[in-house]
Amino acid sequence: MSEGKGLTLIELLMALAAGALLLGAVYSISSETSRAWRVSEAARLRARSARVGLEVISRELGGALVRPERGIRFVGFDRDEKGLKNGCADEVFFVAPVPMDLAQHKAATELYRFGYWLKCDELGSRLERSYQGPALEGEEYGFEGTSSQPVVSGVSDLRFRYVYEDGGWQETPGGSWDSRADWYPQDGEPDGLPAAVRVRMTVGDGKDGTGESFSIIVAIRTG
Repeated sequence: MSEGKGLTLIELLMALAAGALLLGAVYSISSETSRAWRVSEAARLRARSARVGLEVISRELGGALVRPERGIRFVGFDRDEKGLKNGCADEVFFVAPVPMDLAQHKAATELYRFGYWLKCDELGSRLERSYQGPALEGEEYGFEGTSSQPVVSGVSDLRFRYVYEDGGWQETPGGSWDSRADWYPQDGEPDGLPAAVRVRMTVGDGKDGTGESFSIIVAIRTG
């Protein structure tokens, strides 16, 4: 009788051990599947956030214009310069016709001031967008004091690169632009608008490899 009981106990222990191994394998597979899903979902959300931000920037930036006689200008700062909003990355400010979602019943030719920069504080980093209605009669289109709103959260880097077409496409030194300056003095005139702007946005802090960069090139009507 004792031998039969001992054999049963051994069999029970072996069954328990096999069950524990099986549960461990199931847990490992489930955990890996869950981790892969989280990584995939995070990447999808980053791509969607970046797409929203880049679409908004592209829609407004593509309509930028310069009218020196009215004080309408285009200016961009690289991250090493002190921008108008003192953001933690590049900044750009310009004037463009107001999009229809802002215009509502207003004339489509009404001009607004726009600006984009990266704001960093204790709440994290986020893409900020400023806009303000048309200047009063005789008032220059300055960009200080404009209202602003967050567009995309979790943005860790923002870069604008301005492309000048002068016998070939080339970026400005340092990634800055001022429509009143003359980066290429060959023509002896202020540069006005860049021919295109390359926008690069990094979503995610990148500390654990989650940062991902997205970019777009926005052509500007310079004629």
